[in-house]
Order: sequence, then C-alpha cells, then structure tokens
Amino acid sequence: MNSVSVAELPSIYEVDPDQILRREIPLMWDLSLPAHIDPERIEVNIERLRRIHKVGAFSASSVAEYYGQTDDVHSVGSVNEDGSITASKSRQLRKADPSKSINIDLIDFGSNSSNYGYPLARHILNREQVVDDVIDLKQKNKSDEKAWAQVLDSSIRNSLMINAHKNLVGRSSALASLYWSAYTPYCGVATSVSAIEGRLSLIPVIYATVFALHTGIDTKVMSKVNGHSFIEQRRWSAFVSDMQIDRYVGTCALAKTQKLITARP
Repeated sequence: MNSVSVAELPSIYEVDPDQILRREIPLMWDLSLPAHIDPERIEVNIERLRRIHKVGAFSASSVAEYYGQTDDVHSVGSVNEDGSITASKSRQLRKADPSKSINIDLIDFGSNSSNYGYPLARHILNREQVVDDVIDLKQKNKSDEKAWAQVLDSSIRNSLMINAHKNLVGRSSALASLYWSAYTPYCGVATSVSAIEGRLSLIPVIYATVFALHTGIDTKVMSKVNGHSFIEQRRWSAFVSDMQIDRYVGTCALAKTQKLITARP
C-alpha cells in the first residue's frame, strides 16, 4: 500500500521506541486538523517517504506542532456553520520559519559517530504559519483539504531537508572532515609507496588499527541499543569524511521532487 490517511497514523506516544529503532513504523502523527477537515482525505505516500528515509539515513519521521509567529495577521470575517473561517489579510509582519527543527537525540541511534545510526526525523511545524498559509491558498480558490495537504506537504518536505543537513552534514566539524579527507588518501599513498619499495610503513598500520577499534566500539554500542548490525547501521557514502554530502544532496533532490501529502477527492 503506497498511501495511508493521516487518520490511520499512530501517535508517537502510542509507539514502542523499539519499533522506531527497528524502522517498523515510518511515520507518527501528532498534528491536529480542524474539525471541518476530513483526515481520511489527507493521505501520505509512505513508499516515497521510506525512500527519502533510506537516502537520508532516518529510521522514521514524526510530525507535531508548536505555536509561533506568522508572516501575516488575518482578521476573521465570518465563521461558517462547519467551523471554518473566512479571513482577510490586514498587514505584513516579519517572516516566521514554517518548521522548527530540534537537535537529534543520541538515544535515537546510540552512537556519537557521524557515520553510523539512523535517527528519528522530527518535523515540528509552526501551526500559526501553517494556518496562515492555508488561508492564503483558500483565497486562491483551493478547497480546504487541498489547501491543508499542500501546506503540510511543503512544510514536511522542507523539514526533511533541514533534518538531513543536521544528520548528514551538520554533525561533523569542518576541521574533522578536512582531517579525514586528507589523512585517508595520505595513508593510501603511503601504503602504495611502501609496497612498491618493498618496505613496511607504520602509518597505514596505525590508521587501520585506529579505524578497527573505532568501528568495533561503535558496533558494540549500537547492537546493544537497537540490535542492528554494523552493515545495517553504517551510513555508506562516497565521501571518506564524516560529511555524507552525496546522501544529503540525494535527500534534498527527493524531498524537492517527491510529493508526499495529497488530498483525496
């Protein structure tokens, strides 16, 4: 089944943490919709979301809400019988973020290494801004469900890119990435030169020993936390540094082009 309605999605408070760590549940939903919106008509494409999770190295996503500042102030023109409102824009205020990302908790993946672990992507949407954007779309003759689906879709996709940056690029310092990017090729050259000259170089031996110890410690810690093997937890990348730039670019490309939330007629 490719799509499910938000009415079918569990709350994060109903899910066992082990289910998240085992990547059994792709999405948890704790954002309330207005009474006049039918949650059965708002659908999420789970297959596409799983694809983004796989590239972005996420175990799952959770959607929640908070109340923040909005772009515009709207005055209520009238309240309809179904509880929906007709609003008019009055003046412009300073820009507010459509989503609020938070730091990734280490308990989500059980490792300090930026090359391992699949954390939970948290999408905490600014409800005031979401409602504000929905009103703008309704003024352009969008139906209630279609307006909500469009705003939720763009907000969550934007939050996925923010989370991907933190997870794949932002967890490593530029100095550490430069170190590994330079040190690994250096050891490779040293090994090649040693082999050609028929002598043993201590540099690649030391490097291999440090890498093996580092990998062993991470593997042991992660297996205790979520039971996943080294192969399953390693975030494989074409880059030897701690920054998985290729995965980040791929995640952003998918999030930009893959619509996740739609309104069923």
